[in-house]
Amino acid sequence: MSYSLTLESPWTTRFARWLQTRSFAFEIERLGVAEGLRAATAVAGMVWVSQIAHEPLFAWGAFAAFWTCLADPGGSNRLRLQVMVAFAAVGAVVAASISTLAGIGVSVAAPVLFAVVLVCMQARVFGSHFGLAGVLAAVVAVVAVDYPNPPGNALKLASIFLIGCLWAMALCLVLWRVHPHRPARRAIAAVYRDLGYMIADLEAVCRGEAHANDHRHAEHRRALRATIERARSTIGHIAAGHRNGAARRGLTAWIDGGDRLFAGLIALEYEVEERPDQNDFPVMADLLAPLPALINELAHQAQSKNPDWSLIEDGVRQLRSFAGKTEGLYGRVATYWAEALQDVMAGWQNRTAWDDEKGAAAKFRLQQPAATARHALRVAVAVIIAYGLSVVLRLPYSYWATMAVVVVMQPSATTTWPRMLERVLGSIFGGVLAAALWLLAPSPAVLALVVFPLAAGCIAFRSVNYTLHVLFLTPLFVLVADLIDPGHGTGIAMSRALNNVLGSVLGFVACLAFWPEQEKQPFAAKLAEAVEANFAYAALAADPLAETEALEAARRKAGIATSAAEIIRERMVLEGRRGQGRLNEAAGLLSALRRLAGASTAAWLSQDPSRGGAPRYRALQQDLVFMVRDPSAPVPRSLWDGFRTGSQLEKATLATIRASFAYALARARMVEAKAA
Repeated sequence: MSYSLTLESPWTTRFARWLQTRSFAFEIERLGVAEGLRAATAVAGMVWVSQIAHEPLFAWGAFAAFWTCLADPGGSNRLRLQVMVAFAAVGAVVAASISTLAGIGVSVAAPVLFAVVLVCMQARVFGSHFGLAGVLAAVVAVVAVDYPNPPGNALKLASIFLIGCLWAMALCLVLWRVHPHRPARRAIAAVYRDLGYMIADLEAVCRGEAHANDHRHAEHRRALRATIERARSTIGHIAAGHRNGAARRGLTAWIDGGDRLFAGLIALEYEVEERPDQNDFPVMADLLAPLPALINELAHQAQSKNPDWSLIEDGVRQLRSFAGKTEGLYGRVATYWAEALQDVMAGWQNRTAWDDEKGAAAKFRLQQPAATARHALRVAVAVIIAYGLSVVLRLPYSYWATMAVVVVMQPSATTTWPRMLERVLGSIFGGVLAAALWLLAPSPAVLALVVFPLAAGCIAFRSVNYTLHVLFLTPLFVLVADLIDPGHGTGIAMSRALNNVLGSVLGFVACLAFWPEQEKQPFAAKLAEAVEANFAYAALAADPLAETEALEAARRKAGIATSAAEIIRERMVLEGRRGQGRLNEAAGLLSALRRLAGASTAAWLSQDPSRGGAPRYRALQQDLVFMVRDPSAPVPRSLWDGFRTGSQLEKATLATIRASFAYALARARMVEAKAA
């Protein structure tokens, strides 16, 4: 396996990193092949039944099976059963009632649709699992309103819907079970894969094939931090509903080990960035030499229920042998890595239930009820506007526009606009694909077969990238809709694309127009948070008495805060926000913070004898945070005092102070320009 991101990796890896830094997810480790095949079986089964029975309405069962698979939250069977049963019950009632009322007329259907969407979107107060089920129940409502029926037929439709849900539940929970830890193991393997990219970059520097100050180093550090935190989130997700935390503790040990390997690489990377002319690169090359094979083995064993530790133990012995022969930073990093891997093995082998694990299985707690109610009201209003437009314009298959409104709208506009762009792109390309499939295979029997790979791709890629998800989703819904109501040809594909574009744009406009939620933290506050976290870490690194556990926690917090600020800055640049000078200086400050974190890690791991002055760093933390938050604040005279040793940590600190001044000045100029 080739790991080098800067020299050997395919363009897809670099493109994925570019997307991730701009809030467009591309997380290939979350590819769910087994889940996709299972969902395809559920959907295709209902479609084939409709073809064999010559009952087009049975294709509604395909919709139900697909939505049930989407509603499956993973994790414990108890939680999965609760969520899927809730969706099936609510969806069946919604389908029957909305379809019946739609048969009476728009004047009756519209207010009921408004109320149903409003109630369904409130499910988010019970957590993200039930929130998704609520969104899907709202989708059922906006689709059912486009299928008006007398009461008898509406009950038949609801019965078919319930059959589709029960069929999908039987597959997911009984007939085709996927181990709940599989997503977490894939996420852990991704951590070690990204560590391999970082190692390969350092090896390229040692060989003279790459520049030590390559700007992509910061990019892959940010991506690796995101991968680590996604893995932690995945483990927390699968633990929901479990009372026994043994598996969670064992899996967490793998992530903690990867995080500590990451810390050592940061220290080495800082060394090559700050001292590119050093003559001990061969020593670093010797330290890194066994790591690619060791990383591969760690990624492989992380996906096993019963890991084989023999090769990993060999790697630990190699690292300890290197540490025994090498002084300074390299020796300390080797020891640190050996201890990290030893802890991975001990953590997995000695995993036991956590006493506080009952919190993972806690009863439902309402989450942000006021914000949830406001968002639900916005979605309901936007849905009614989209429904009214579709009635006035007599749009065919208008439910695709209202469906787009429901799934595109997010609590904040900054998260809605990437979703809008991704759905528009996926719908356009998906519409073209659907038209091509219909032209190549217009026979209903052939189209019923094509449904299988489309449903598989749709579910498999749902957590990888939303555009790819919609790319498969569009032809899937187009073909199933054509099987229900045949004879529309390629026109149905174009209607799907156009209605999705209309609904997506309307959803984004509604986020801006109706009770917009302000960002909890503007960019300046996020940047100040990054400054605060990094100087808190530097203060601990400068304290010889600081405990390792506190240092590890501070390092992680600093990395998360810096990454969050970098992502927001990238998004603001992409949006064409004003104040480019301020954003450019912010990039300089964030780069300086990355180097400060590297210097802090290097000082800590090398046991630098010049460490000291932790109170000084805490004072700097307060002064710089105040200055970044409020550029009009007076600059304390003592800001530059107290640096005497000229250590690498202090040099990085001075560079961060200068970058903070530059950012504060640029922001002050922008404020003055606005006032003028």
